[in-house]
Amino acid sequence: MGEPSWKPIGPRSAITSRGRLLVPTAEVWYLAGRILNNYLSDLSRADQQRRRPSLEHHQKQNLIRDVLIAVSAKQSEVTVISDNDDFSVIRRYYKFKYQRATTVLS
Repeated sequence: MGEPSWKPIGPRSAITSRGRLLVPTAEVWYLAGRILNNYLSDLSRADQQRRRPSLEHHQKQNLIRDVLIAVSAKQSEVTVISDNDDFSVIRRYYKFKYQRATTVLS
């Protein structure tokens, strides 16, 4: 097998020792599942036939990742700074520190 096409940015130990890498624990995954279930249940209640919303694969993946980020951030007592609208929705179901990022155009 050849060399990988990507190169690491530095030793993993340097990243983790500075506390800059958040890895979701089993508890984070559990809480994320409950948050997602509540959100999707509310969406289905809004449908007259009470169907679960049909989300595209990439939408599901993005939402799952964003919920994992929110829960991990709260457990680590850090603030999520993003311009992603998913975090505003997630805050309705789970309280965490969130600041909407603003883009400065030059």
